[in-house]
Amino acid sequence: MRESLHHHTEVVHAIRDGDGHGAARLSRQSLYDYYAGYIPEADREQLRALIDTPGERPPGRSGEATADTPSGPG
Repeated sequence: MRESLHHHTEVVHAIRDGDGHGAARLSRQSLYDYYAGYIPEADREQLRALIDTPGERPPGRSGEATADTPSGPG
C-alpha cells in the first residue's frame, strides 16, 4: 500500500511541476512492473512497449526541427 501511495505521490508531483512526460513515464513503468509479474519472460515483448519509448521528449525540446517547430527562417 505504501508503494502505491508513493507512486501516486510521484505522479501528482510531476503533474503539478508541469512534467506531463515524466508523469506518463512513471505511470507506464508502474504498469509494466505490475503486469510483468503475471507474464512469462518469453511473452513480455509486447508489454515492453510501455517502457521502450524512444523519442519521448516533447516536440522542439531536443533541438531538432519538427512539424511544429520549423528548422529555419521562414
